Amino acid sequence: VHPRRRHGIIRVLLIICSFFFVVVGVVLINQAHIQEIMKEGDGAFSRSTAANNSSDFHFSNATITHQTDPTPTIPAPSFRLLIGVFTDPRNYLHRNFLRLVYGTQRPEISVIDVKFVFCNLTDEEQQVFVAVEIMRFDDIIILNCNEKEDGGKTYSYLSSMPNMFDSPPGSRPTPYDYVMKVNDDTFVHIGGLEVSMKSMAREDMYCGFQSACQKMDQARSPSMAYVLSWDLTKLVGGSSYAKAHQVGLQQLFAGDDGQREGRRAAKNRYSGKAYMYDSHGTHACGHELNPNTIAIYGLKDERKWIQALTYFNMTSNLKPSKFYHIP
Repeated sequence: VHPRRRHGIIRVLLIICSFFFVVVGVVLINQAHIQEIMKEGDGAFSRSTAANNSSDFHFSNATITHQTDPTPTIPAPSFRLLIGVFTDPRNYLHRNFLRLVYGTQRPEISVIDVKFVFCNLTDEEQQVFVAVEIMRFDDIIILNCNEKEDGGKTYSYLSSMPNMFDSPPGSRPTPYDYVMKVNDDTFVHIGGLEVSMKSMAREDMYCGFQSACQKMDQARSPSMAYVLSWDLTKLVGGSSYAKAHQVGLQQLFAGDDGQREGRRAAKNRYSGKAYMYDSHGTHACGHELNPNTIAIYGLKDERKWIQALTYFNMTSNLKPSKFYHIP
């Protein structure tokens, strides 16, 4: 090979080798830089993960401490009450209205359940409509009795409570401390009811009219609202006198008839005359609304219901919204 040509080949090879080494050097430098960045990123990620793990750990510790803390987080209710609203199977619309009335009143210190009570269904319409109600609301009790004033409806209601709700002995406490009986023309103010009942006896207790108003027909007394302690429902169920005197059963607790059972029924009696009354104008014993009201009777039309709901400001919790305008 000619010397000049050989020198040219060597020069080209040197240039190619130099370019190769430059490229390799650049690649190595970039890789080192990238690895350094990744290490820094890993460190940041690790620090972040450690911080998160630290937070989770403390949360777990807090949770464990909370679980071992014997102090309950939710206070026990002051009392538990079942309100039985006596109505007729045919009063579908009125029951829906009462669901609104009681559903918008929230107990603050108690557990209160409201159920509608009536006797046996008598036709296909009732069987279908009431069945749909039960499927939707599950708030109906159907007793084995006749839907009439002297049909022993109150006796059936009270005497059936233990069998309906009691659990086997030792399994758990009874579900309710009290049972209340009201009619569907009665407004029960839950706030007033809670205040009045929180200090009442839990056993052997009756609250209502101890005796009928002197200006009122005595026959009206059994239709008024009253509250019994749970143990007295068991007394009714096992009382031969109560079974034989199903009409006017209230006198077993409100009057002296309980002494015929060999004991004074309802030793703890509370009078609600000032707070359980008929609406104004119903008769001579009715009077104006009272802020401490427990129950108002005789709400036979919409106007009386509107007056009661307005007096107790039942719509005060209505939230403003662009979807409606109510002055």
